[in-house]
Amino acid sequence: MSKTQYQELQKLAKQHNVSMAWLGRRAIAWFLEQNNSTPEEINYVSFDVAHRDANTVQTARIVRDSAVQRESDPTAIRRS
Repeated sequence: MSKTQYQELQKLAKQHNVSMAWLGRRAIAWFLEQNNSTPEEINYVSFDVAHRDANTVQTARIVRDSAVQRESDPTAIRRS
């Protein structure tokens, strides 16, 4: 999402006195309704961040229907 798009979403959330998370949930619900899908058919991605020695590492996880479909090994986050 571009910075401009993010700012527009923030503006919309403020206008309607709702959270950004609420907007996200409503967008997903609308998508599911329009495509005759159920939440169980959607992949969810999460990231865990931890410190390991001198490194900061992240682990990505893909979950569908409450089951982990794929999970990465902890990978060091590179700094530029």
